[in-house]
Amino acid sequence: MLQSLARDAFQPLTVTEHASRHGMTPAGLRTAVRRSAGCSPKDYLLGIRLGRAKELLAATELPVAAVARRVGYDDPAYFSRLFTRRVGMAPVRFRAQQGRAVHGGWSHRIPDPEHPPTIATRPT
Repeated sequence: MLQSLARDAFQPLTVTEHASRHGMTPAGLRTAVRRSAGCSPKDYLLGIRLGRAKELLAATELPVAAVARRVGYDDPAYFSRLFTRRVGMAPVRFRAQQGRAVHGGWSHRIPDPEHPPTIATRPT
């Protein structure tokens, strides 16, 4: 169930709509996700969205607004505030730090959701 929930994470669906797609009540979905992932469905989906946003920011030069849309947020300002609150830095600052940390620089390839890129640090 978590895999199909993760697949739908970027859809503009409410928790109630996600539950319905899985033939569950919202309370049933909350219980199932809490047992499997240790958090609420909303936090589970948010973690997936922000994880993908980090990948896109680190591996592409897509504008922050485009990254926001790709991970399910129509309002780039809301996405930036949410990202900053949850990650601890603004998306542009996160990108700048990752750009310095990623050996070999930027890639113009958009990450495949099924095979996301890994970020390797420089050998010491």
